[in-house]
Amino acid sequence: MNNIPPPDTSHQSRNGQLVSPVPFWDTQIPFPASWGAPSNYWAYRNEHGHILVLVCRFDDENGKAIRPLTLWMKPNGETVWKWEGLPTPRPLYNLDWLAANPSAWVLVVEGEKTADAARSLFPAFVVTTSPNGANAANKADWSWLKGRQIVIWPDNDKPGRTYAANVFRLAKEAGGSRIAVVKVPVDFPPNWDLADSLPEGYVIDDLRRLINEAQEPSSDQLETVTAIPVTWIQYIRPMVGGIDLVDGFIGVGQSSVIYGASNSSKTFLALDLALHIASGRSWFSRQVEPGGVIFVAAEGSFGISNRVEAFRRYHGIRPDVALPFAIATSSINLCYPPNDTDALICTIKDAAAEIDGPVRLVVIDTLSRALAGGNENSSDDMGAIVANADRIREETGAHVMFIHHSGKDATRGARGHSLLRAAIDTEIEVIRDQSRGISFARVTKQRELPVEDELAYRLEVIELGTNPRGRPVTSCVVLPVNDEIKKPRAEQEQTLPASVERAHKILVDCIAKHGRIMEGEPAIPPFPAVKQQEWHEELRKAGLTEEGKPDSERSLRSRYRKELAERGIIGIFGDFVWLNGPGGVKRDETPPTGGVSSRVSLATGVGAIHSLSQPPTATVSQVSNPHMPSPAQFLPSLTRWTGPPEHGVSLNPMAADTPPSTMPKSAENLPLSEIVSESVDTEDDIQL
Repeated sequence: MNNIPPPDTSHQSRNGQLVSPVPFWDTQIPFPASWGAPSNYWAYRNEHGHILVLVCRFDDENGKAIRPLTLWMKPNGETVWKWEGLPTPRPLYNLDWLAANPSAWVLVVEGEKTADAARSLFPAFVVTTSPNGANAANKADWSWLKGRQIVIWPDNDKPGRTYAANVFRLAKEAGGSRIAVVKVPVDFPPNWDLADSLPEGYVIDDLRRLINEAQEPSSDQLETVTAIPVTWIQYIRPMVGGIDLVDGFIGVGQSSVIYGASNSSKTFLALDLALHIASGRSWFSRQVEPGGVIFVAAEGSFGISNRVEAFRRYHGIRPDVALPFAIATSSINLCYPPNDTDALICTIKDAAAEIDGPVRLVVIDTLSRALAGGNENSSDDMGAIVANADRIREETGAHVMFIHHSGKDATRGARGHSLLRAAIDTEIEVIRDQSRGISFARVTKQRELPVEDELAYRLEVIELGTNPRGRPVTSCVVLPVNDEIKKPRAEQEQTLPASVERAHKILVDCIAKHGRIMEGEPAIPPFPAVKQQEWHEELRKAGLTEEGKPDSERSLRSRYRKELAERGIIGIFGDFVWLNGPGGVKRDETPPTGGVSSRVSLATGVGAIHSLSQPPTATVSQVSNPHMPSPAQFLPSLTRWTGPPEHGVSLNPMAADTPPSTMPKSAENLPLSEIVSESVDTEDDIQL
């Protein structure tokens, strides 16, 4: 190895100086512990055969990862291997073989594994590829193809065809004398490449024939190379090996919207999520898939820069540590042409090549800015931004997340046309409890993943320094709230989502107008009740359901009922619904069926009916419920009438001698949730 030229140490980074080519070779490679030994690796060499970089592949249950390994010299002269790539332009694979055979045909494929397989299949060709995957073809040095005769064999998928088109263009720019592209048969399996087994019914001679028949395509033909791929049924397999970008929260390569009112801390939450993905840290005790992040801060960079710095300081990340995280601060148009969709896709691909790995997440703050003057309420404008977001996902594999605002009426969800909610995979509503300084992020839609419980967090103030006037400059970081702090909200405040809160208030008003005591139905307590249809009609008038869309109406009504019933705020039996107590409703009403005037107090959590004429006697049926206080502590939540009394003027809900057998037969086999709801301690326990 004495003829190795002096290494190039001109390229510097935080790790010192790059040593290339490697001046020695040790068969026992000291792979850095951060990744360990790879499942395979390939050496990229210069034209003299001297090693420049090792491209390493790692395989696990989540798929594969590719990392470049290069030699670096520290300031003290010590050499060390680092997981870092070469500067651009990067060398082609088998460059020494290419240089040693100047008259041989060149076969270009995608990936080192495929190149090694093709070398065995076609020994008359010099086989090469470019490093860093299909998206980084423009980062390689293709000048070595000047004057060469070239055949390009694309992988049988969209990225493979795109790579072939890019290589065709780059080889032509480099001065290739003849360039042909193999036309892969339509019955080849999806994602097939030359490293795979021969498709059924094909032999090696068929592959050689395809090379011989390869033609130089026109620019129009190159466009048709990316025709819509199909998967034949014999190749369809269940998708069981997929992974979530954030476990149980958002998926890889999908789309999402985080929305909330102004100052609800939604951008803090999205940025915190992005930085956890970039740093590979678990987020709210959920595993993440590490990768690059592009954060499009279309509303400006001043605040976002301070928030990033606050995150670094709180989590102890030194400023010189390079995370795969970048901010784009220019305005962006993802609506109608001429728009910035192609530019953003190019940025994402360049970033993936720069970090030698995938960009997992693209955050766009905000959707309104990305509309660039478009109308949020227009199906055309919202459809355009959704279509462009889909293009970004399909061409880069990144998850696209929009930060968005709720409307003036927060009960109607995210602002703008409903097409957005229908198109995205995950919708997350952020609500801030100003009185307690806690924010809640609640998943309101999932296309594929289960809907998880809400996340609770608070903002911790971090001081960054002082401004020229001596005033402190601060920002915040997101800190998860533990269950003990969350508990008062669940047990005392029961803060409702805005739309459910409004549905509850409409029910209160509806009962005030139309409520009546259901004396003939023993399974319904002596609280004013209305028919569910009456409540539904009021919901429709208030715009809380979508008129003319039965499926949507049913879904929304079901959500309101479920939320309120699970929290013990309402009771439901058959066609009727009533307030279980909390709600602050006090009224005097003359029942429509007779002359008994009753005063019903619901704010106390107990229905106490005081008759002004001849009230009926009451007995109590205590339904077994582990969450309900015993009669010795609180009044029971379920009472029933048994007929007129001989004496007395009031209901006695403490008739503890009534045996369980007095349970109404019509209620015996009902689910507990339809018979009785959880009692509460005082009228202050629930704020509605």
